[in-house]
Amino acid sequence: MINFIRKWLRRDRNVIGMHFNSSTLDLPGYEQPSIEDLKLEVVLFEKRVKDYAKYQGISLKKINGDKKSLFELINELKKINPLRSFDAENHKWFSHIEELHELRNFRNKIIHIDYTGLPDVAELYDRYSAANQLLLPFRLNGGCTKASFKPIKWHGETLEIVINEHKYNLDYSDIENLSVQLHPASRGAVYCKHGKQVVVKTVDYEHEQLCVFIEDCPSFQLTEDEAAILDDLLLSLLTEKEYRQRTTHKLSTALYTNQ
Repeated sequence: MINFIRKWLRRDRNVIGMHFNSSTLDLPGYEQPSIEDLKLEVVLFEKRVKDYAKYQGISLKKINGDKKSLFELINELKKINPLRSFDAENHKWFSHIEELHELRNFRNKIIHIDYTGLPDVAELYDRYSAANQLLLPFRLNGGCTKASFKPIKWHGETLEIVINEHKYNLDYSDIENLSVQLHPASRGAVYCKHGKQVVVKTVDYEHEQLCVFIEDCPSFQLTEDEAAILDDLLLSLLTEKEYRQRTTHKLSTALYTNQ
């Protein structure tokens, strides 16, 4: 299912790119996760379990003050079913708990460099990624809206956008390069053929703050929520621009034909 969503997202971006002379190419092996990608998800796994347990009101410490083990926290999560509205018998949630325990065992083997009997890297990566996403607590985006990135206006074929009081003038290729880097599924996995080079990096230990570097422009920081909103805004602006151009072209063609 995760791979399907990734492919769907890529398809959507490819349609946009076809309209605007795409300036990017997928790097070879784009969809093939590496052992480094897997290890990052494995490291995040324990943090996700602890953060989710705390979010659900579960203490991370025993009565005597000792820290609870990952095994104990997962067992306590079993008693709290956030899916109860459509999972009254707990079947789905208990299945998730079983998966968390199996991933915990895999995690221990990976940490102790014991790879015997492990599924292949791609399968484990997808399973850890899915579990880590499941364990992300519901959170608001801190009040960020599209208005946070205004004023925005087109000057011919160039888009002017103001971020943190700095003006950025971006053409079609620049916008696509920025959009690709803002999106987690394609971030760092494409080669920019044309336009300004763009790099987006995580700059904090909590994986919440991103720093956006655009060639010959001031860098700026965003949260993941803000990055998602900016990405959506840029794609909407490109689509709107393309629609207007096509409508104008059709109208011009019709007028010329009727002469």
